Amino acid sequence: TKVTLEQIAAWDADQIFVISYNKNPSEVVASLKTDPQWQALRATQQGHLYAFPGDLYSWDQPDARWILGVSWLAARLHLDRFPQLDIVQEAEQFYQTLYGLDVQFFESKIHPTFKGDLP
Repeated sequence: TKVTLEQIAAWDADQIFVISYNKNPSEVVASLKTDPQWQALRATQQGHLYAFPGDLYSWDQPDARWILGVSWLAARLHLDRFPQLDIVQEAEQFYQTLYGLDVQFFESKIHPTFKGDLP
């Protein structure tokens, strides 16, 4: 759902997660962080404006990758409960288990496509 900046400001969220399907979400978030209106938001001021991750597709989509998005989001929202989550390792295991892809394929073809707030 698209929402206006006014609505986002009214929510006064602790954290904001930006999803972008047409542009790299990291670039969108970087642009928002330079916008004076977004700089006025508490989440931005506190460094809690995040680019929702993905690879070839955003991890918020209703497909198998969704489990990676939920894992990443849970770790962002509850750092105390998931202090050791390595989402790259989780993604590697995910692709190996669900798609039978080996580590070399993951590292050469999948990992380079990562976008968003990922290591």
